[in-house]
Amino acid sequence: MAEYWDTSQDNYIRSPSDGEAAETYTGRRYGSGNQMPAQVRENAIAAFLEICIWPFQCTIQKPWHAVLRKLQFQNDRYFTIPGFLSTACRNPTDRQKSRQGILEGPLLGVQCRNATTFRTANEPVGCGREELMNLLFEIGAALLLAQKRGREGKIKEQEEGMEGKDKFWIDKRRRHLGEVGGGKQDRETNARALKEIGGDAMEGVEMGNDQQKDGNEDRGNESSNGSRKRKHKPLTQAYLDLKPPEPLWEPKMDYKAIGKRTDSASDDIFLVSALNHHVSILHVHVPDAYLDFITHGNGNGMGSGKGKGNNQAQQLDPSKEEWWILEVKRSKWYDLLVPEDRAEAMRGVWGVMAWLKR
Repeated sequence: MAEYWDTSQDNYIRSPSDGEAAETYTGRRYGSGNQMPAQVRENAIAAFLEICIWPFQCTIQKPWHAVLRKLQFQNDRYFTIPGFLSTACRNPTDRQKSRQGILEGPLLGVQCRNATTFRTANEPVGCGREELMNLLFEIGAALLLAQKRGREGKIKEQEEGMEGKDKFWIDKRRRHLGEVGGGKQDRETNARALKEIGGDAMEGVEMGNDQQKDGNEDRGNESSNGSRKRKHKPLTQAYLDLKPPEPLWEPKMDYKAIGKRTDSASDDIFLVSALNHHVSILHVHVPDAYLDFITHGNGNGMGSGKGKGNNQAQQLDPSKEEWWILEVKRSKWYDLLVPEDRAEAMRGVWGVMAWLKR
C-alpha cells in the first residue's frame, strides 16, 4: 500500500530537455493512489485484522461473491452491496465441524472500497454525492451483517427466500423450443427459435452442425501442444438448461449472533470500513423490529413469528426504543501509514473483539 500512497520518499530530478526543464521521478512509488489495484488494499486490510482476531480463535472468511452480498428486502427484492466484503468468523470448538470447514458467526464485517473522489468542486463538504453513496454502502453492509446474524435458530428452507422462487422462468420449460434430441431437425428447430428470441446472441452459430452429434468433439478438444481445450456447452443446450439462482445462505456457515444478549431486542453491528489508506470502525445499532420490517414487511415493528428474532420484535415496546431509527457511530479515520494511528486502530479492533467474545 505504501508503494502507491506514501509520499514521504518522493523525489524529483530536474534535467534540461530541448531547452525546457523536465522532472524525472526517482521515488519509491509505483504509481499514484488511484492507480493502486484493489487487491492490494484488500490483502493489506485482511493481514492487519488477522493479527487482532487470531487470539480470539477467529479468522477472516473469504470475500463474499455477488450472490452472498445481496441485502434482502420485502416482496422478494434484493440489493447487491458493491465492493469487497468479508467477515470475521469464529472457528468452532467441535472438531468434526472444524474439519468440514464450518465457521460460526459472523462477528464483524470488513468492507473495502476503491473510491478516491467523493465530491466535486461545487459540492460542500459532507454533501457530496459520492460521500452519501459511500455512507449508504456502509449502512447496507451493516444491515446485511445484521440479517446474517439474525438467522440464528431459523430454518434455512423457510427463511431463505431464494430469488425467483415460484417464478415461471424457474419451474416452467422455456417456450418456443422443440424437444432436445440427437437429431439434426431438433437442433435446427432450437437454433431457429433462439435466433427469433435472442437475435444477435446466436450470431456465428451454425444450424445443423453434425460435429457435435457424431462425437468428434473429443478429437477436436486437443490443441497442437497436446493439452485439452475447455469444452463449451452449445448455446442451444445452455438456453434449455433451467437452473435456479445461487442460494443466499453460505453452505458452511453456522449463523450465530455472537456477542448479542439473548434477551436483547436489538443487535450491535460492527464494520471495519477501508478507504484509500485509512480504516474506520462503524457501529450500527439495529433493532430486531427494523430488521424484520425491511426483510418481511411487517409494519409497526411487529414480527411475523418466524424465528427467535421476530418473537423478540413482537415484544418490543415502542415507548422504550424507537425501532424505526438506526443509531450509527463511527470512529475517526485511522491512517495506516502512521504508526500511532495503526496502533490505535488495532486497539479499537481488539476492544470490539473482546466485547463480542465477552
